[in-house]
Amino acid sequence: MNRVFLIGNLTKDPEVTTTTNDVVNCKFSVAVTRRFANQAGERLTDYFNIVAWSQLGETCGKYLAKGRKVAVIGELQTRSYEAKDGTKRYVTEVRADEVEFLTPRSQEASAPTYAAPVNQEPHMPANEGFTDIELDTAQRTISNGVSTYDYDKSTLFIYNGGFISAEEMDKTDVVTLKGVGDKVWTVTVEKYHGYIKLENVDKIEDAVITVDGEEIEFTDNQAAVSSGAHTLGISGSNIEELTVDIHITAGEVYSVDMASVQEKTGVLTLNVNVDDCIIVVDGKQVNKDEPVVLSLGTYPISVSAEGYKTYSGTVEINEPLVEVNIELEKIEVKTATITVDSTPSGATVYANGAVIGVTPFTTQINYGDYRITFEKDGYMDYNVDTSVNEETKTISVLLTED
Repeated sequence: MNRVFLIGNLTKDPEVTTTTNDVVNCKFSVAVTRRFANQAGERLTDYFNIVAWSQLGETCGKYLAKGRKVAVIGELQTRSYEAKDGTKRYVTEVRADEVEFLTPRSQEASAPTYAAPVNQEPHMPANEGFTDIELDTAQRTISNGVSTYDYDKSTLFIYNGGFISAEEMDKTDVVTLKGVGDKVWTVTVEKYHGYIKLENVDKIEDAVITVDGEEIEFTDNQAAVSSGAHTLGISGSNIEELTVDIHITAGEVYSVDMASVQEKTGVLTLNVNVDDCIIVVDGKQVNKDEPVVLSLGTYPISVSAEGYKTYSGTVEINEPLVEVNIELEKIEVKTATITVDSTPSGATVYANGAVIGVTPFTTQINYGDYRITFEKDGYMDYNVDTSVNEETKTISVLLTED
């Protein structure tokens, strides 16, 4: 197969001539920069001679000029002629079947964007503004749900003056299709897509993301969106709904940090039956009489006070105002009657280091474990470890002189 695809800039104004049969012939040269640099880091330029005939040649001669960027589809051909000195010369050139004008319209004045190819087959009408495209790269078809066309490996996909692959296209792109019959020769992207990328998605529960009011699906937290201005909507069960105007640049990624979205909150009010208490919510101590602002969720809570059993539980913040009543249970203290005596009498008696009397005496003491100490001048200290767990208890000791 002899097929040539070129994108480059004209090196000079085209030359238009007419044959004796009144057939228009247009010749011009195109400079094409190579895709890869050489070892010196330079990207070399190749120059190709182009020839266009008939209507295509007339259109090129009318609208092209030095410096204009074009895409050329054609065949490589070699011809010979006899020079004035009698020698035979050979010329290799590209016979153009189709020429796509790629210079922006603002720089082309009234130039059209397409010159029809010279071909005996019926030409496909230019499908400008072809939207909602569906590319089947296996079957090599392109469709918008209404019309379907075939393409092959020789079809050019063009964006911003360069080639792209079919896999780089997205259904949000706006394209112009040109070809012959049902066969697409060129797919020119008029409006390319960009991307929205979500960061910290795990911060939002039941997240729903919309663009211009329509929910979109994300793959690996990224979704393709047509370039231009859009309205982005973000909602979730734990955040305040957010709507923001954004601008998507073609081929670039617009990142959205979900951690910066305002979380929904609730105000917690605690009513405790004891004034002098310590309240801890989610590991932080809070004041009893001050409301606590928390994000939606479930939090551990504990309340403690002297002489009361500690309360431990959880509180769920699921609405703007949450009120919780906590009743601390008072600890029941049992007491016993203790009778203490010593020989000789007059010893000072301590219970766990606190004075409780001078022998002999009877007093009240709380249930518990104690160390009872007897002290008297001229006598050795005497210690007794005992448990008080009955209503009455008697302790009597004999002191030893020092």
